[in-house]
Amino acid sequence: MTSHGRTFTALYAVVILYAGVTFLFGGVISMVTLLTFGMLSIVFLALPLAVPAVCAVLAGVLGPSLRYAFVVGYPLVVLAALVFPVAGSSKALGVPVPWLSAGVELREIWKEAAALVLVHTAIFAAAAAIGAMRRRRKDARATPAVPSMAPWPAMPGLALFILPALGAALVAALAAKELFEPEENVLAGQCEGVGVQLLAKPVAPVKSIAYDWSDPGLGGCSAIHRSIEVDGRGRVLGYGTHESFRAHEGRKLSLDFTESRKDYGNCAGRALRNPDAPYYRFPTAGEPYYGVDEISADAIAFLDVDKPQELRKAVRERLPLRFTVTLTDRRSGAVLGRQVYVLDEVNQRACGVNLGSSFISTPAFIYDAVNR
Repeated sequence: MTSHGRTFTALYAVVILYAGVTFLFGGVISMVTLLTFGMLSIVFLALPLAVPAVCAVLAGVLGPSLRYAFVVGYPLVVLAALVFPVAGSSKALGVPVPWLSAGVELREIWKEAAALVLVHTAIFAAAAAIGAMRRRRKDARATPAVPSMAPWPAMPGLALFILPALGAALVAALAAKELFEPEENVLAGQCEGVGVQLLAKPVAPVKSIAYDWSDPGLGGCSAIHRSIEVDGRGRVLGYGTHESFRAHEGRKLSLDFTESRKDYGNCAGRALRNPDAPYYRFPTAGEPYYGVDEISADAIAFLDVDKPQELRKAVRERLPLRFTVTLTDRRSGAVLGRQVYVLDEVNQRACGVNLGSSFISTPAFIYDAVNR
């Protein structure tokens, strides 16, 4: 086996091994990617070009013939284009991970795979043509000149790739069109009435807040404290406590304690004192949290959703959900404000911005409602 043959064999083995590992250990890869703050995503995003580029150089510039490049190298280009696309993390955090790790199906990323095939084909065709021309010039210098009917020696090789190359140009044109033209609003008709309404003022300063929700599927750390960053088209850019949110928000409530349903303990852990109580109280002075039998906070933030049955489905199968956060002064019974937003976790779209021009923030809504 030649050195080129061994190299191609190794490349095939790497691509196949990568596919197997990302498929079998998808959950672990997603978790490691999150724990490294998305640094692994740089590798995942670079791989779609790295292997085809190496393949193109070996087959087109160094390979023994154009036929060798096409028969041995081009299938690797196609295989890499099918294996290397990335998708959003199944945790709906928007972190790029291999699509085989994200729990999505091929039909969900076929457009990305087709685009990679076409673009890589154009790169591969150019490299193969350059290799053919270089070999022709080298042969011409080594042998006496003979008449040739072909105006360009590499034209037969380019003919193998002309249609895919044209397809790649079409994909690039469509991508540019999508980039500069308004995008179809997948939440059209569902964003009416979203945003924040500030109603009654608190009867006295709010020094404690309780968090509650209508459905067990809304429990946990994130839903009632949700913060979502979107772009001008409503595409979700990130969730929660990433640096851009903390820098933009910059507003914190001064509270004596917060309270929440017991299943908040899924994040905080089981309380040592009165752990079986229906609610947990979290002092802000660094004291241990403990169970309480009823809510006694000054204000109550209650989270509701329009289609709770969707919460029982996998994230990739959910319909867009409309969330409503109602903030009530427990002491007077008056509604202080209401926040409404829509989140489509499948298409990663949202509407209902209430902080700056790009954030949907429940903490910011609560801050504005109690500080008037």
